[in-house]
Amino acid sequence: FSSRDGVTFTSVGSEVYQPPQGLLRDPSILRAADGQYYIAYTTGWSGGTFGIARSSDLRQWTHVADVPVALPGVTNVWAPEWFRDSDGSIHLVVSLSQGGTQGPFAAYTVKALDAGFTRFSAPAPMRGLDKNFIDTFVIQHEGRYVAFTKNETTKFIERATAPSLQGPWTL
Repeated sequence: FSSRDGVTFTSVGSEVYQPPQGLLRDPSILRAADGQYYIAYTTGWSGGTFGIARSSDLRQWTHVADVPVALPGVTNVWAPEWFRDSDGSIHLVVSLSQGGTQGPFAAYTVKALDAGFTRFSAPAPMRGLDKNFIDTFVIQHEGRYVAFTKNETTKFIERATAPSLQGPWTL
């Protein structure tokens, strides 16, 4: 869908992407240096992967990979969000749990290791966003990193700032 005002949306195509297996939840989209669009998404309520698909026109999508997250004991990988750092590197911010769907969850980053987004680094914790935070979205503003994240315990959306992507984050 497309919108000029963020309120009224029109369809840009009737095609839908269905991954080869699992779910497509929490989508985040990026237009990469190759001109292609990439979507990162949650592949399941439980499991240790996130999905990547690619499109040149936002209508026809091709599955790229279900990417495993290299964190021992990970039970849930949710809500991958693209982030392009000031040096041009591409990361995903992911919500990870080692305790199942009830959490606790913590925010981590994984860095893209190839231009096709099939390989990512081991997850790095976002220090300070480890006390049951999910759905973390990061921007850069005035030389600092700013995150909006849901405190899964209180159900509040909180704002945090940090000097780097890994933190330390101050709520």
